[in-house]
This record gives sequence, C-alpha cells and structure tokens, in this order.
Amino acid sequence: MPIYVAWCEEYKSVICVELVLPWDWGNFRSALQEAQDLIQEADEVKAFLIDVRPAGDFPPNGFIRNARYALNLLPIVPMIFLSDTQMMPMVMNPVISIMRTKRAYHFVHSEEKAAEIITEILAD
Repeated sequence: MPIYVAWCEEYKSVICVELVLPWDWGNFRSALQEAQDLIQEADEVKAFLIDVRPAGDFPPNGFIRNARYALNLLPIVPMIFLSDTQMMPMVMNPVISIMRTKRAYHFVHSEEKAAEIITEILAD
C-alpha cells in the first residue's frame, strides 16, 4: 500500500504516516481507517507524524474534502508534517483556517526537528 501507517515508538502514543508514490484518495481513506484501528489499541495517542517527502504531488480533485474528513475523524492532537518543501504549509493553512480546530500543527524539514517536537510532546 502506498500509504504506510504504524506506531512511531514502542509506547504506542505517536502514529507515523508515510505517503509514498503512487497513492490516491482511496489509499488515503484506507490509511485513515488503519490509523483508527491503531487508535483503538492505544491508551492515548499524543501526536501524528506525517511524512510527505516521498508523496509527490497530491492527487487531483479532493484535497480540501479529504483533508477536512481526516481532521474531523482523527483525535485533536498535534500533527507534525515532515516535508522537503514549503508546499505543505501553503496547502494546509487554508484548510486549518476553515476547520478552526484547537490542534497544533508543525511543519518541519528534518527528522531531527520532528523528533525534537515529539520529545517535547511526550514530556508533557
């Protein structure tokens, strides 16, 4: 499957999602179901790490609809987007504005920075 969903660490508190080409919105919805299954296993999910570096461009049609669906479905915990470009904040900020959730969003360019944020979240 072109979207991988798994626990980031042994304590089952951070879910990692990696989007790999080729993927489509059907794969995205299936990955959301996998994330829901993991959430049911956990005592508490504290964050999501979403690696979009290998994702390529988003599939045509449906970005806002599917992003809104995901943000409504998933728990309100911090989301860390790992990206090589400035594209993620550019495409996500309008959706974030529409949704007005109290979730924290982090857009980072390195695994080290993502790990630093996760360490801070887990320490709280």
